[in-house]
Amino acid sequence: MRIEAVYPANREIEEKIIKKHGLAFNEVIEVFISKKFPPLIFRSRKEIKSRWRYVSLGRTFSGKYLAVVFVMENKCDARVITARMMSDAEKRRYQR
Repeated sequence: MRIEAVYPANREIEEKIIKKHGLAFNEVIEVFISKKFPPLIFRSRKEIKSRWRYVSLGRTFSGKYLAVVFVMENKCDARVITARMMSDAEKRRYQR
C-alpha cells in the first residue's frame, strides 16, 4: 500500500488525538514515514460508508508505539480517524 499524504479526517479528530491521547499529529505522520520502524498496515473488520478502515501499527521517531486508524482517499492518501498508543497485544503483533 502506497501512502503519499496523511491528514486528519477533520479538525475535531485532530484535537481529540491531541487532548485525549496526548499525541501531536506530527507523531501520527511519523508512523507512516519512518524507515527505521516500518509500519504494519492491515485492513480492519469494519467499514465506513462502504470504505474499509485500515490500521497502521508503527513507531514514532522517538520510539512511541502507535496504532493509527484511517481510511484511504484518492488511492494514496490516508485520512486519519483516530490514533492512540498501542495496546500490549498490538505491540506483540507489531514486534513479530
